[in-house]
Amino acid sequence: MRQSSRTEERMDKEAAVTRFEDEVQQLVRAANNVPSLPPRPPREMTQFEQLGDQLGKELTVAAQALVTEAQNFLEEIERWTDQIRQDVQKKVDEYQELVERQKKLRSSLTEAHGEYVTPKKPDAA
Repeated sequence: MRQSSRTEERMDKEAAVTRFEDEVQQLVRAANNVPSLPPRPPREMTQFEQLGDQLGKELTVAAQALVTEAQNFLEEIERWTDQIRQDVQKKVDEYQELVERQKKLRSSLTEAHGEYVTPKKPDAA
């Protein structure tokens, strides 16, 4: 008996689902058949809407001016940083030249010191 009651319950559920699907399909068909509303005729903007529109346009112009100013400022900063990089590279090159000259002078001084100050050993013949 249990099996037959389960089968009946399942059949009832399937029938309920089928009825629900049929009702949904009817609602969809009814919604598709509803005529659309005619478009509204254009109306004049209220004073508040006109002020809002004008304010929006002015804000857009101000924002564009700020963006342009920021771009110009960024370009100026990039030029300045490029100039600083060039100056730093020039100083680094000068420093490297000085280090090389110092090494050469130290080598020459060490050589001269060895030649003139340090006594030479007599040649053993």
